[in-house]
Amino acid sequence: MKDIFEKVKTLIKYDEIKLPETIAFDSPIVDEAYDNARDFKPFEQMSSSKWYYRSRKGKSVKLKDIGGAKIFEGVDVPLEEIHPHKLIKLLNLICNGRVHMPVVYKDSNNEYWNLSPDGLDIITILYFFKKESNIDVWLVDESIESNDFEEDDLMLGKEVFTPEYDYGNITDDDRILIREICEQLETKGNLSDSAFLRNQFQLKQIWQYDLANSPFVKMCKDNNIEVQKQGHMTTYENGEAREYPIVTLCEDIRKLEKLFTSIVELKLSKN
Repeated sequence: MKDIFEKVKTLIKYDEIKLPETIAFDSPIVDEAYDNARDFKPFEQMSSSKWYYRSRKGKSVKLKDIGGAKIFEGVDVPLEEIHPHKLIKLLNLICNGRVHMPVVYKDSNNEYWNLSPDGLDIITILYFFKKESNIDVWLVDESIESNDFEEDDLMLGKEVFTPEYDYGNITDDDRILIREICEQLETKGNLSDSAFLRNQFQLKQIWQYDLANSPFVKMCKDNNIEVQKQGHMTTYENGEAREYPIVTLCEDIRKLEKLFTSIVELKLSKN
């Protein structure tokens, strides 16, 4: 399989790739940055749940505003040095105009470190295509000047009051965050904690369309075409909320035409 991807990579004509004018950067996948975060002293003893809470206290910034792509070593490497499977996957996402923000850590010496497994490669690809000014990153700031979180005041010797959470005043933003956490827990099989949080935050279990049962997705898989989930649309049917995935795909036109032929043949076979 690796040899196939290596061969495909040599066939990519970078000068013919047209990226969208702007790239949309979705919320960071902070869970994926956890293992790399533990290489640094502030996070080495931190549990995954505490890391999730801490990292979500970060903020979105423009990479150009913190020094640009050159603050990371290796950004100017040739694209050929990126693992072929990862390169093709990331080019697919970028060509569709949406990627997740890389997670970046700023240490006490004001140095920056990439924490996301795909972060440096995303930055490298966009830097290659001269899209550096468009790059958003999620900054977890542990520098002295940081105002990310109240522990900074504690380090300065100040007393900090932390109120109990008011479950009688749950906001829509709270529900969005907790729903995302619940979905992550359910994906990992932790149904009991998910059920507890859903009850605490008064979240209803929303019916979700299962992509695994989609005839279209199955046909794409049969034709070796990867379908990427980018989000979902929520609609109301008979008074009940229902979620349908938003998907994208980006492929060689020959594969797409083969997919089109398969769909037409299936339709004709049913007539």
